[in-house]
Amino acid sequence: MTKPNPATNCKTGRYAVTIRKRVLVGVVSATVAISASASAEPIKDEPAPKKLEWRHERFRTSEYVVTGVLLSGLVASQLLKPKEDATGTWKGGILMDGGVANAMRASTPESRERAANISDYFLYGLIAFPFLDAAYAATVRKSPDVAWQMTLINTQAFALTGLTTFAIKSLTHRERPWTSSCDPATDASCKSNDSFLSGHSSMAFTSAGLTCAHHQALKLYGNTAADVSACLLSFAAATATGSLRILADRHYASDVFAGAAIGVASGYVLPMLLHYRNGAPSSSDTVKHKEKSFAWTAAPTATKTGAGVALTGVF
Repeated sequence: MTKPNPATNCKTGRYAVTIRKRVLVGVVSATVAISASASAEPIKDEPAPKKLEWRHERFRTSEYVVTGVLLSGLVASQLLKPKEDATGTWKGGILMDGGVANAMRASTPESRERAANISDYFLYGLIAFPFLDAAYAATVRKSPDVAWQMTLINTQAFALTGLTTFAIKSLTHRERPWTSSCDPATDASCKSNDSFLSGHSSMAFTSAGLTCAHHQALKLYGNTAADVSACLLSFAAATATGSLRILADRHYASDVFAGAAIGVASGYVLPMLLHYRNGAPSSSDTVKHKEKSFAWTAAPTATKTGAGVALTGVF
């Protein structure tokens, strides 16, 4: 099976290795730092987690209907999905796509395939996490009602992201990066014109958004450091997922950024607008520490050199 050859320019190769190392070191360093923060000694005056109570907007009848329509549309789109054409109508990258692809693309077909597989594992874990949090609310925090509301919100967000992603892919027909150097007549994998936008990124950032929304509004773990860490780690994992899709040469950087934007909108903005708008704590286990309060908000950020999440707080 023919795959695109890596860039042969030595200078570009050195830049590629350097940038990939910086990406991996950055993700690992952030993970270690956040994990250390989560394991630190909790605030002494912070009480143990108590039973959760849902004190936010409940899932409305109209939302049941809309979510059912979204799920039905998503299932139908996958069952009735037409076969891909040999070539897409949108070819090549835009803006910084070419430079990022040359710098980050893994050097061998084996390493590109490995990066793609790892991105799958990240995605599976991220999708599962908001539902595991709901199970935590039902069992450890003894609130099946909160767990049910969380599950409905999760389902709504993932269904919206999935259907939106499919619709955009179907409209744009963008060729994947590696199809430019292979022959569709001899390589069936060249028949891929659904690069824009990145479905892995859109679903991964939907999960990260949901995790941050739930932990910010519900104080789910009953400990500020643990709740903040869950949010940051989920965004770090989502960022790693998008980066791996570029390393695997499956997507352009613009595909990943667009997917991240859709994911954050569905996973964070929508729940905050529809359900967590009042910002009230969901239980009586508020943080009490020398009459001080702490409020935090997570938001995605993007620069010329990368993407991530910013955390702002008021003490």
